[in-house]
Amino acid sequence: LFALLIVKIVLFFTVKPKVTVDYVAQFNKLSMPQNYDLNENAAQYYQKAFDAFVDMPEGLRKPYINWPADFNGTEQALLEKWLASNAQAFEYFREAVNKPYYWLERKSDRNNTVAGILPPELDLLNKLTKALVWNAKFHATGGQSQIAFEYILDCYRAGKQKCRPNLLLVEQLLGLRIKQDATYNALLILDKSRLDSGDLKSF
Repeated sequence: LFALLIVKIVLFFTVKPKVTVDYVAQFNKLSMPQNYDLNENAAQYYQKAFDAFVDMPEGLRKPYINWPADFNGTEQALLEKWLASNAQAFEYFREAVNKPYYWLERKSDRNNTVAGILPPELDLLNKLTKALVWNAKFHATGGQSQIAFEYILDCYRAGKQKCRPNLLLVEQLLGLRIKQDATYNALLILDKSRLDSGDLKSF
C-alpha cells in the first residue's frame, strides 16, 4: 500500500492530464446565435473595416483633448485628413452594425481550453469605434448634428453586438465600454452644440 501511494504521488506530479473534451467547440456551439445565417453575421463587414482602417496619427493622441475645436489649426487639418482616409472603413462599419449579430468561430492556443482563446479583433474594434466618435464630433463642430448622432448610434450598436451573454467576458466588457463611450460623447455633443427641437426629437 505504501509503495502504491508513492507511485500515485509520483504520477500526480509528473503525468500531464490529457484533455479529452473539446471545450472550444462546445463554446462555439453555445455562443453561435440561434438560427445562425452567414449573411446576417457582421463579421465579414467588420473585417473589411479593419483592413481599410487607418490608425490615429501620433500628433492627435492627446488624452486631455476630447473636442475637435480644442486642437490647433495644424492638428485640425490633420484630424480632417485622417477621418477622410477612413471613409471606406466607416462605410463597412455601418454595414456591420446593421447586422443582427457579430459572431466569430473561436480557436484556442492551449489544448482546446477556453482560457487559450485570444480575440484579436477587440483592439481594432476599440480603435475603430473611437475613430467614429471623433468623426461624429467633427461633424458636430461643422453644424451637422444629425450626421454626428448617426455615427454615435452606430458605435452604440457595435457595443450592443458585443454584449450578448454567451460571448467571452472580455468581449462583453468591451461592448459595455463602447456603449459607455457612445453615451458620454452623445452628451458631450449635446452640451457643445446648438440644436433645434427637431434634431433633439429625432435623436
